[in-house]
Amino acid sequence: MARQPDTRDQRMRTPTLWLYGVHPVRAALTNPRRRCYRLFYSGESMRGVVSLAEERNNPPKISRVAPDTFESLLGSDVSHQNVALEVAPLTQPSWQQACRTSHLLVMLDQLQDPHNVGAIIRSCWLFGVEGVFMTRRHSPKESAAMAKTASGGIDNVPLYTIINVNQTLRTLKKNGFFCLGLSADGKTPLSQWQRKPQDKCVLVLGQEGRGLRHLTAKQCDTLLAIPHAVGASLNVSVACGIALYALTHDA
Repeated sequence: MARQPDTRDQRMRTPTLWLYGVHPVRAALTNPRRRCYRLFYSGESMRGVVSLAEERNNPPKISRVAPDTFESLLGSDVSHQNVALEVAPLTQPSWQQACRTSHLLVMLDQLQDPHNVGAIIRSCWLFGVEGVFMTRRHSPKESAAMAKTASGGIDNVPLYTIINVNQTLRTLKKNGFFCLGLSADGKTPLSQWQRKPQDKCVLVLGQEGRGLRHLTAKQCDTLLAIPHAVGASLNVSVACGIALYALTHDA
């Protein structure tokens, strides 16, 4: 009888990454879609995280390690909070399902900074966004830095990889979505836009610095702007949080 592969065999074939920090690690351990291989921790304060790992159907190998282990494993410039978890990247679901079942989505048009993307995913989780679209090219891959900034959001908000933003927006519009672009050139102040709970909307965010690409902006039904002081500008992740609050607090 052929031997069934164990998690060590799977790890040899599947690329892995280390998540660190209490919130990302807890979110990964409670996500049944996440494959977890090894948990390193230090200190009694991590007993709750250890209990989550032990309760999984397929628990990771759990090791209590010396505090300096994290520096050699992750580097000296990360806030690991004395816990790290080796995982496989999440398998991404089909985005076509989101067209049929979701009401609020976010589209990232070639955002490249993993910290910005992580902060956006965190806001999406907070405000109940049902999926985040990212382009296959010119977008960051799932990483420890992104997961730390998302603070658990990566394991709670579906992430969809797409090839072409404009084609995807057209498909979403055919499925009843209203496309809202967030742009400094927008003619409609965010405060004037009202969304009803049943409205299907996709919020489109442009790249750091240059904003929405021309063809992407043309696909949007409306371009929204966040008024701010002359000479100042908002970080894209901050702008996303403001826009999502405006789109959901009365919905």
